[in-house]
Amino acid sequence: MKNIICTSNGIIGTKFPKEFIEQRIKGKKVIVIDNGTYGTRNFDEREKNRAKFIEYGAIKSDLLTINNENVKNILNYDICYMMGGSIANLLKMIQETKIKNVLKDFLNYGMYIGESCGSIILDENVEWYFDLKRGTKPKYDVYFESYEGLGFIDEHIYPHYDKESEEGIRKINLYKEKIKGLNDTEFSEFSDNKITVEMACSINGMIASSQGEEEFLSDRGWEIMLEFLKNYDVLVWGRKTFESVMTWGAEYTKDLQNINMIILSSDSDKKSNPKNIFYAESVEDCLKIAKENNFKKIFISGGAKTNTVFLRQGIVDEVIINYNPVIVTDGINLFTEEDLIKKLELKNIIREKEDLVQIRYDVKKED
Repeated sequence: MKNIICTSNGIIGTKFPKEFIEQRIKGKKVIVIDNGTYGTRNFDEREKNRAKFIEYGAIKSDLLTINNENVKNILNYDICYMMGGSIANLLKMIQETKIKNVLKDFLNYGMYIGESCGSIILDENVEWYFDLKRGTKPKYDVYFESYEGLGFIDEHIYPHYDKESEEGIRKINLYKEKIKGLNDTEFSEFSDNKITVEMACSINGMIASSQGEEEFLSDRGWEIMLEFLKNYDVLVWGRKTFESVMTWGAEYTKDLQNINMIILSSDSDKKSNPKNIFYAESVEDCLKIAKENNFKKIFISGGAKTNTVFLRQGIVDEVIINYNPVIVTDGINLFTEEDLIKKLELKNIIREKEDLVQIRYDVKKED
């Protein structure tokens, strides 16, 4: 299981949502690894980083310089925070200690947070970073026998992207492999747990008419949902959406008979139901049910209120919209009309059957 957070500016400069701090840091024990800071300006920031976790509610926050004698101490903590500074220092740490094997065990239950080059070294090999940075500073004009990183993610994370020069961005865009730019206040999460919001709508974002009718949506949208669900553990619907689908006929209900479902509803009296259908009164209740049943990948497919409450919590990883070739001026929107802003990053565009256009976005992790 992976539970990994990549940042540019670490615990101090990243805009973590309140929910993230309350749920992921408060009450936890933190080990702050400072190997990367030696010989850099980050060395003087070690205590500030340690103290910030205490400010956020951690019950313990310790500093540690990793060597082979103490590396297993990581296993006594809930969060491993890897400070940045010198990527060369961190490469040396990986090559000379058993930290990679220890972190594999740690990630079965703990969370890794990387700061700057502490995020870069999560990659399997970091030679790409030196390819891009050589010629900018003497510390990058060096060569190593091995550029082996930790190998826990399969993306090239480029921190401080918003501070990069025009020439640097040009090199990044032209590089032979895809680079994921990470701005200073943002963070990116990698986990076996995943929450996706997926919906079909008109090109102007209507999921149903004002009377709740969906005849203008292609049947291909239903097929797409079922295809996605093969790779997810549970489907989440609002009560109105679920009850509407149940009136569509036996063909549709048969498609759902082996799919785990959580119905978000304020009606707590829903006791009699098939064992694959659960009722939750809130997002927190939904996540509790998912955890109790080991549902790691959650697929949310409406309605508007359900989509919105999950996005508001800051826990949605991906948004997938299937745009149908129709305009509906009087209808129900994808999301409720609340004060909510979520920035997205384009992931993919697919021209689907029946002239549908599927657009996939990652949700940027910023407040």
